[in-house]
Amino acid sequence: MREDDEEEFEGFPLLPNGAAYERTETRHGPPLDYVAQKLRSSVEMAHSTYNAIKSFSREDLLRPPAAPRTASSVTYDAMLSSAYAAFAYALIAYLALKNMLAAASTDRLTEKLLQCSGDELRRRLDRIDEEGTVTG
Repeated sequence: MREDDEEEFEGFPLLPNGAAYERTETRHGPPLDYVAQKLRSSVEMAHSTYNAIKSFSREDLLRPPAAPRTASSVTYDAMLSSAYAAFAYALIAYLALKNMLAAASTDRLTEKLLQCSGDELRRRLDRIDEEGTVTG
């Protein structure tokens, strides 16, 4: 096995951020553990919001006045896609902060996590907290 090949084993990058851009920086500000805690809460709340919206049917939500006879509710689709994007961006930021950005390249990670229950999501985030680090 070539030395370059040792960086990957069975398709899993050994470097925590894979091929992502990395740079050493010094900073002065709130502790990164505190930032990670708040970002994790954001991931959890975005998950909750997405699933709350998903629990409604299109008919449960009011249609905007300009679209009384459209096939789908613009409001429902817009809310669902916005909640999806909020979750996906928060998740990627959280994984990057915890030095585990390579996990974001996992096949359909966002969709899989959105389908989890709240308890299962918290267990998975606990594992990221255990295995990741904000100090590099």
